Amino acid sequence: MLPNDIYLGLPGLEYLLSSFGRVLTEGTEEITREGRTASGRKVKERTARKKKFNLAWSVIDQADLETLYTILELNSELSIQLRRPDSSVDTYTVLMQPFDHTRLLAVGNGLWADLSIDLEEV
Repeated sequence: MLPNDIYLGLPGLEYLLSSFGRVLTEGTEEITREGRTASGRKVKERTARKKKFNLAWSVIDQADLETLYTILELNSELSIQLRRPDSSVDTYTVLMQPFDHTRLLAVGNGLWADLSIDLEEV
């Protein structure tokens, strides 16, 4: 595993994702319940904080696209492993959302552009 490698798939069966043209965005989703009391005071109860990830490729080839479709078709909780620059590895259990992509080149195996995948921690 090299720094900045990302693996995604079923736990123990993760695929190495192409790093060519890839951008990783990490964020946090806050799960809350909020409302107003009888006096009008606003209250907010934080239930949990969960990680959210976006993997985006400016350009991706047909083979890598098919790998991502294979992972999507698993319809299961997935494991994402992120290799950090300091060589540590963070692992999260996530759900993958369906994604769109744009045909860039139809010659040979083909190239695709503007692929963006959202993953949310379980």
